[in-house]
Amino acid sequence: MLGWIGSWSTEIPLNLSSSRGNRTGVRADAVLQAPEAGLPVLFVEVDNCTESADTLAAKFEKYLRYFRSKTKNSLGGEMPAWRSLYRPSDRDGHPPLVVVFNPGTGLARRR
Repeated sequence: MLGWIGSWSTEIPLNLSSSRGNRTGVRADAVLQAPEAGLPVLFVEVDNCTESADTLAAKFEKYLRYFRSKTKNSLGGEMPAWRSLYRPSDRDGHPPLVVVFNPGTGLARRR
């Protein structure tokens, strides 16, 4: 088992800063924070097979923009914005993003 029930959050807006203030870049379906399991943060996107491939691809672009966005740390230096909310891990790069395909929902609508 990975984490406990309190390790999970759902429908989390991942904001991007812009000249007009913060705006939601993408909304993560779920976020798991389980540092005790060696996984400080894991983003989860659930595809119920109701969106087009283009819509799903656009979400990946938004995640990429979120992971690449920068903010200032307490010393005035630049850091990835996601690290202001989530613990960094020992691995390089951004946190993992898992996509769960749930064809059951989409198939039920087609019947």
